[in-house]
Amino acid sequence: MEQLSNQEGSQKFPDGHPKDTIFLHEILKLWLNKNAIDFELICQPILAHIPLNEIDQLFEFYFQFFNEIRTKEEKLRQQGRFPQINDTVFCQVTEYHPNFEGVFVETRTGQKGFIHCSNVSQQPIVSSQIPELFKIGDVVVAQLIKRDGANLKLSIKDLEDKPGEFLIDQRVSSQRSQPQM
Repeated sequence: MEQLSNQEGSQKFPDGHPKDTIFLHEILKLWLNKNAIDFELICQPILAHIPLNEIDQLFEFYFQFFNEIRTKEEKLRQQGRFPQINDTVFCQVTEYHPNFEGVFVETRTGQKGFIHCSNVSQQPIVSSQIPELFKIGDVVVAQLIKRDGANLKLSIKDLEDKPGEFLIDQRVSSQRSQPQM
């Protein structure tokens, strides 16, 4: 969705900008509607001290304006890409730790993570149980407990209501939890 400055007015100029930008707003709105372009108006009138006939100043205003929008959009996109601590995420088991101390996983957004055997269940397990509990390609729901650079440290036990619940039925905690990612 494209975003355009709404020149309909501001607190300083409630009837619209003293320059002809109100007409530009209406012309743009008609043209965008006619061409079926999806857009949203943003209340950001051109500042009164910016002369509309000074192309460099007008360009600088719009450059900064759209740059701010892109920065905000990028921050939102990055937040969506990177789960936050305590977020619940879907993970696919990609490989076992060489000593079966846990499993390596990948989130839907492509981030790598690890679930240590101490974070599989509230009921203690030994490393030899890892291949019995997880198969390569299994999808599990886990909670992000720590971020180590780009790698995620995840826990399934934090999603259990009762100790050992995951060991009895791996689907129970995943059905109850709604992953954010």
